[in-house]
Amino acid sequence: MKQLKLADRVLLHYAHWIDNIDLCLGPARSTLSVSGSDLLESISWGIKILDYGVMKAPFVAAYLARTKDYSALADWVPKELLAVSLPYGGFLEIMRRYEKVAKKHYGVDEKTANIK
Repeated sequence: MKQLKLADRVLLHYAHWIDNIDLCLGPARSTLSVSGSDLLESISWGIKILDYGVMKAPFVAAYLARTKDYSALADWVPKELLAVSLPYGGFLEIMRRYEKVAKKHYGVDEKTANIK
């Protein structure tokens, strides 16, 4: 594996963490939002706020500040807009986009890399 600085390894680990959490939260959020219950829909919105405000926005800010790879936004933003605007868009969250883009930027082989 390519030798990376600690800050770069932290970003890769953070991207992996985001994708793992999205595997569960995305479909759960969609299910809650289409349930028809006001309470469950409110919980869905709370999850969205935590997902974007606490998890993804800090990562994107740190990633862009560290790498200056603004082309990553062309990959992340459309997926996130669809995930929020479509009724079952949360199921798009199962795509591992954050980790894939970060690994591509750093030139890390996706099959052999083990970011832990």
